[in-house]
Amino acid sequence: MADVFVSYAREDQEVVRRLYEELSSRDREVWVDWEGIEPSDLWLQSVSEAIDDADAFVFVISPSSLASAVCAAELEHAVGENKRLVPVVAVEPPEGTAMPPALSQRDWVFLPPREDWEHAIAEILRAIDLDIDLVRTHTAVLSRARAWQISGRRDTPLLRGEELDRAEQWLARAAGGAEPKPTDLQASFIVASRRATTRRHRRVAGVAAVVAALTLALAVVALVERSNAIADEHTAQSRLLAAESGSEVGTDASLSTLLAEEALRAASTSQAVSALREALENLGSLVVFRGDTGAVHTAAFSPNGSEVVTASDDGTARIWSARSGAQLRALHLGAALNSAAFSPNGEEVVTTCDDGTVQVWDAATGARRLRIALDNATPTDAVYGPNGSELLVATTNGSAVIYNATTGARLEVFALPGDTSMIETAVFNRSGSEVLTASLDGTARTWDVPTDKLLGSLPTKEVENATFSPNGSQALAVGKDGEADVIDLATNRVVTTLSGTFAIEVAGFSPDGSRVATGNINGSVSIWDTRTGAQLADFSGPSMADNSAVYSPDGATVLTSSEDGTAEIWQASIYPQRLILGNNDDYQMTSAAFSPDGDEVVTTDANDDVIVWDAGDGSVVLEKQGDEPENSDNAVFSPDGKELLVANYDGAPYVFDARTGRALHVLEGGAKTEDVPTAWFSPDGSRIVTVSSDNASFQIWSSSGHLLRTVLGRGRYFYDGSFSPDGSDVVTADGDGTAEIFQAATGKRLRVLPAGVESLNSAVFSPNGAEILTGGDDDTARLWDARSGHQLLEVTVAQPVLSVAFSPDGSKFITAGADDSAQVWSTQTGEELMVMSEGPNGGFDVDASFSPNGAEALTASYDGTARVWSTRLTGPLPVLLGIARQFVTRPLSPQERAEYLAGIGN
Repeated sequence: MADVFVSYAREDQEVVRRLYEELSSRDREVWVDWEGIEPSDLWLQSVSEAIDDADAFVFVISPSSLASAVCAAELEHAVGENKRLVPVVAVEPPEGTAMPPALSQRDWVFLPPREDWEHAIAEILRAIDLDIDLVRTHTAVLSRARAWQISGRRDTPLLRGEELDRAEQWLARAAGGAEPKPTDLQASFIVASRRATTRRHRRVAGVAAVVAALTLALAVVALVERSNAIADEHTAQSRLLAAESGSEVGTDASLSTLLAEEALRAASTSQAVSALREALENLGSLVVFRGDTGAVHTAAFSPNGSEVVTASDDGTARIWSARSGAQLRALHLGAALNSAAFSPNGEEVVTTCDDGTVQVWDAATGARRLRIALDNATPTDAVYGPNGSELLVATTNGSAVIYNATTGARLEVFALPGDTSMIETAVFNRSGSEVLTASLDGTARTWDVPTDKLLGSLPTKEVENATFSPNGSQALAVGKDGEADVIDLATNRVVTTLSGTFAIEVAGFSPDGSRVATGNINGSVSIWDTRTGAQLADFSGPSMADNSAVYSPDGATVLTSSEDGTAEIWQASIYPQRLILGNNDDYQMTSAAFSPDGDEVVTTDANDDVIVWDAGDGSVVLEKQGDEPENSDNAVFSPDGKELLVANYDGAPYVFDARTGRALHVLEGGAKTEDVPTAWFSPDGSRIVTVSSDNASFQIWSSSGHLLRTVLGRGRYFYDGSFSPDGSDVVTADGDGTAEIFQAATGKRLRVLPAGVESLNSAVFSPNGAEILTGGDDDTARLWDARSGHQLLEVTVAQPVLSVAFSPDGSKFITAGADDSAQVWSTQTGEELMVMSEGPNGGFDVDASFSPNGAEALTASYDGTARVWSTRLTGPLPVLLGIARQFVTRPLSPQERAEYLAGIGN
């Protein structure tokens, strides 16, 4: 017998070999078919027997295994025998991939591609070993039951004595909900065994047998009742922990995530699932370091990213675990600290202090190794050189000095004659050949290390702080105006300016130089694209982020420090918010739409601009500004992506070339061609519909701009609408609160959907044409049967719904409106799957839609931005748990466990 049977696709063999080694090294016997022979009767028998003889069945999930007939057969057999099933994800399948129910209904364990597997292996072992006695009984009984079946169900191989007692105990516990469940064969085998035993003892213990049977029956009933009571208790615990999770989501999203996971361990309630979704939506902050009683001026990672050092006004440098946030040791200096940093090998820490000293400490023991006392100056910053043998120290007297890191001998000085302006920061480039300084007078200068000579000043406004890019080819300078400039050092020119609706305080490059993280005056952390200057994400957490901002060595997180006495680790993977376009609160966004291939986004704004953006990096592909024509209120791509259709209130809609911006034709003529809030193409691109907002009519045009027909509605005006997927029908959102469905070829009204509201703002067909989704001023979105007109579903938000759209597969829909957020919902259940919020300073969303592959969502807001969001958080529970475990690696602290889990069994 084996502990584990592993089912996998041959394409994943490298991952499976490592999994085999990890489990085998932990004394688990693993059965793996390395040969990969074609299925045959002999093979089926061999594999079936191996599955039967294994306590657990591990299915390695990947696109290849999900498409494999062999893996499907193995899974089917394991499910049929009620084997303990442990899904392990080697390669996450694309969204929308068909998933066997046996896999989708269980928690997944995600195998990291390169990182430490310890957590994942621990999760697999926990799943394998849970109630292991029951699992082994299941395996043993299955083996005996198979032999009994082969023998023609004769009495000889039946269970007796302790074996039968254990089997009946397992059967009773399984009746109360314990796993694994018995198969029909196993249940029949156990019953036959009991009957045979009863027959043997009937003559000598007839009465006792009856009593025993009654006792067993009563015991089973008692076990079931107790199981129900325990289930009710676990449900209550789950809901309580979910509520606790919700109470923490605004102050500590990592704690909120951990509490939601605990809620799910208690019971898989809808409240726990919703709590986990909400926690992940707000998961910017991962770990908060609390303990300093003064402002934390700097925070830095150790070279391997496992530890963090902070420097505080309270006279203490503290070293922390980056994973758990626990304080490991403290260095007490007695005077306020200005900075602290690790040596390149992580064995030492250098600190600067207001008492005029630079000190070097053993990072493991806290013993002091070196003390340098400055003459007539105070050190403001100190860092190691690339090889660890030198220290670069910035001072208050206008100089930066290099010292020997072992002896403290003064080696070089970088200073301008007569310049006494305090140098706030100083850094080496990667090779150690240059030094960059930033002074209190707002200047940033580069210096040649071998000669001590000034190379030049950065071409930027007054500087707060500055640093080199990882490869030394660029510099990043944060100005006193709240903007940050990326500067090419070869040409000494600004190549990109990072500018948002808030002032930037501090900034740092990612390890590969492609991203910049900034700490902002409003306490948030932003991620930017270095090349384009596009803002990719913006996170808020329980603390501020105004004194320093540095990436972790692997680029996965950002560490900040703050005047409020904390340091904080933030996730930097740009999730769930992936890209922010526009960022100009002077001009409200009025619409946003993806191109058919999802590579571009077109937006319109209240400044009459039509802009096409690269959906990957946020760069501007095409821009038509104002008066071309005036008041551009809505724009969409043609189905082939070659043209753009623009609708507006004060002029006729028009079509222009999406690559060149050249105007192609204007839609003029007919009863009404002004006051057109929206227009859209037919699915095949051969026709265009425009709607009028003042006389409840819509026009159908040829794609070349020829008017085909005008159709009058029954209401006051039209706001929105769409073609059916086959182009045969048109649905409109009416100002009288109804949705009307018309035949596109004739203009004949087919039916009216009586939403019963003052006004409808949006109406769309589902991808299969069977349903219609509407959004109205009554704060609701409704789902309708397109053929019968019956309402199928209704969801409520806090404010009027201005825009609705289906996902490409129709399983979800999105709403946007005046409550400063957009929401994704389940089409089947109406469950809220995700909330996309711009935060307290955001304006209400006026448009929302999905990308063509459904992996992203797009919102347009009155705060002047369009935002691209990942929709991974709308996935099933195993995906959510995988995301949670990927980002939140710390456990609950002892204090947190005592506060939240006291009296709760897990």
